[in-house]
Amino acid sequence: MASCLCAGDLRERVAIQSVNTQRDEVGGLVETWATDATVSAKVEPMSARESWYRQQMNAAASWKVSIRWRSGMTTKQRLTWGARTFEVRGVTDPDNRRRFLELACDEIVAP
Repeated sequence: MASCLCAGDLRERVAIQSVNTQRDEVGGLVETWATDATVSAKVEPMSARESWYRQQMNAAASWKVSIRWRSGMTTKQRLTWGARTFEVRGVTDPDNRRRFLELACDEIVAP
């Protein structure tokens, strides 16, 4: 059963970003992120875990970000919320009514 969500719950502002890939002067690929839209959202922590990556301990946090329904939202995009950046891992329409989207996200933690 989907959680009860209403527009009044969307109290935070997040930026939806898409990656642009361009070639630099020597022919290498450079990725830059551009903001597609800034939307109201509900941002909730889901869990925290520690994982080993390249023989280093990294903290990773899972978040659920709820926004109004919008077409074209994919896992190739990311979100920024204040100084935090989230990688979108999954996109679901919780009640299949095209009212809201729930985005399962992992916080990108700078080394």
